[in-house]
Amino acid sequence: MKNILKLIKGQKFLIIVLSAMMIFAACGDKSSGDPTSPPTKVVSVAIQGGAPILEGTGGTATFSVITANIAAGTYNISVGGLPAGVNAPATIALNAVGAGSLSLTVGADVEADDYDLTLTIDGTTSDEFTLEVLAPGAKGVSAAWYSGTMTAGLETSGTHVRYKVDTVDIDDGTYTTTVKQADSSSLPQGVSLASNVEIINNSGWLTLVGGNNTLKGEYSLTLTIDGTTSTAFGLSIAQGTPSITGYSTSSGIIMEDVGGTKTWTINTKNIDAGTAASIEWCNSTGTASADAPAGLSGDPVITPVASDGGNATVTLSFGEGAVKGEYYFKATIASTPEVVSPAYQVTVADDTSPGSGTTGDPFKVRSPEDLAKVGKETGAGNWTLTAHYFQMNDIVLSGNWTPIGTTASRFYGSYDGGGYTISGLSITASSGNQGLFGFIGTDGTVKNLTLSGIDVEYTGSSSEYVGGVVGYNQFGTVQNCHVSGSIKGYVGVGGVAGFNQGGTVQNCHVSGSIEGYINLGGVAGSNSGTIEYCSVSDSSVTGTGGSVGGVVGNNSGPIQNCYAVGVSVNSSSGSYFGGIVGYSNDKVESCVALNGSINRNNGTTGRIVGSIGSSGTLENNYADEDMTMPSGYTVSSDADGKDGADVEAADFNTKAWWINDKDSTPSGPGFDFDDVWDWDDDINLPVLR
Repeated sequence: MKNILKLIKGQKFLIIVLSAMMIFAACGDKSSGDPTSPPTKVVSVAIQGGAPILEGTGGTATFSVITANIAAGTYNISVGGLPAGVNAPATIALNAVGAGSLSLTVGADVEADDYDLTLTIDGTTSDEFTLEVLAPGAKGVSAAWYSGTMTAGLETSGTHVRYKVDTVDIDDGTYTTTVKQADSSSLPQGVSLASNVEIINNSGWLTLVGGNNTLKGEYSLTLTIDGTTSTAFGLSIAQGTPSITGYSTSSGIIMEDVGGTKTWTINTKNIDAGTAASIEWCNSTGTASADAPAGLSGDPVITPVASDGGNATVTLSFGEGAVKGEYYFKATIASTPEVVSPAYQVTVADDTSPGSGTTGDPFKVRSPEDLAKVGKETGAGNWTLTAHYFQMNDIVLSGNWTPIGTTASRFYGSYDGGGYTISGLSITASSGNQGLFGFIGTDGTVKNLTLSGIDVEYTGSSSEYVGGVVGYNQFGTVQNCHVSGSIKGYVGVGGVAGFNQGGTVQNCHVSGSIEGYINLGGVAGSNSGTIEYCSVSDSSVTGTGGSVGGVVGNNSGPIQNCYAVGVSVNSSSGSYFGGIVGYSNDKVESCVALNGSINRNNGTTGRIVGSIGSSGTLENNYADEDMTMPSGYTVSSDADGKDGADVEAADFNTKAWWINDKDSTPSGPGFDFDDVWDWDDDINLPVLR
């Protein structure tokens, strides 16, 4: 507890010294809200500075003092809690900003301990501060600010803050030095150690260097040399100059007479979380104009800056009255001083044009013939693997489909389904990497698409990776996709992806049957990327080998906020069968298994995960207490275990339970119903937006 108090008091003092002296003086708390009441006086004492004090040796312990609403001058003081052998001065001198210094003389006979003291000046008493006396022979390290300041987000890195280091019983030499935040294993973002500390005659220097991505804040640090860790000392990073550093836009298209929605994400630096934003319509050079574009549906949706130095967003929705053309707006962030963006372009495209394949004017996919050209046409059309595509309407396919992208020629572009459906997708093939897309490469994206009634079958017995949306997703993204139908393969078979290697699959739903040999999952057969906010319903996942799961078969990436309902997990042989994951060697967190049944028990079965590898973790998962498990299987209800915690229908059929997080009563998975999920009153379960 004393160490915790030291951290708190050290950081609190730093905040007062470097950030709040003028605030105290100008804005001191008025007692009882009465403007005629005198300002509240404050006394604060820093952590101990100077060389460590050793039992049997004694010395002088120095503490910096800062006050608020106490006038400059010399004051009688009292120090509470002084042990015998420690002497305090009778007075203290405060300068014009209320700062002073307290020196305590510690006799050689004072025993080693941490002594909690208080300081009273002009009738006002400080919080407790600590006098530390080390045991004989004990090594000691302390660090105290000496010079320099650091400012958040400097465009030019290299700002230095220097600390005087004092030691006890540490030999001269240069030591491997560790500096970290008191409550984590690393330095603050953008801060680095200039060099290891060299100790000469029990003293040395510590230098910290700031980069151009530092964040403002008051940080409590510790220093470790020669196996000895100091008490906490402070680093203050001041607010830098507010700025807008860039922007990005969501994919998609706004079309004449049709409309559409796009979001602009505005990147900021040195702007506080919650700072409001606004927009103003203008021309291409930023000169204000009076009128908003025709067809704008309602007011723009503008979010404030999400986190310190984070992003603000502007979402514009257009309806059927949209008129083709180029429009512009500029954003103002209400920081101090406020910052204004350059003009951002809003394009309303011609509905009849084929598009040009750019993000702002993607190729428009209207027919099976158009879809068959995606990623496969070069020359005049340039419907290449790096172009951008937007589906304009529902499409019905016929015949045997040839996937978009191969191992040798991967899809690196984007395909936005526009919320429309492709039905009739049918594949019968004897080679691997089968799906609507065969192979998605780095940064390739498929989104906002429904695949209805698909029938995908790999007929061989050696090749891998069959999925509804994609056979092999390597560092790409699949989001907001819905798949129903039948998918059959051999190794690595999933409703969305056969193998999600380092990519992201999010906000996807699957319903149907998955069949194969090993590594089979409702969403992905194998996963080494991120899978989040996905659901599988009314499905069967059946393998003749092993690693079979309701969401993922074989997993080595994080999975969170996913659930399976009415999903049977089946196998006639092999190992690793789970309601969410068959075998996992990474984190599975806040998932819910409402599977109908798991139909194999060979010792590697679980309601959440069949088996966990050495790097696997389980946290805050739940399972239907009435799930049908194999004969002879004994359930162990534990939110952090492979069976998850029991949950009954009376709870999981209520929205409130899904909103609850692990710290709620009753605990729950903490699903996000603001941005990700909606509640379906007909089935009493979450559905994706």
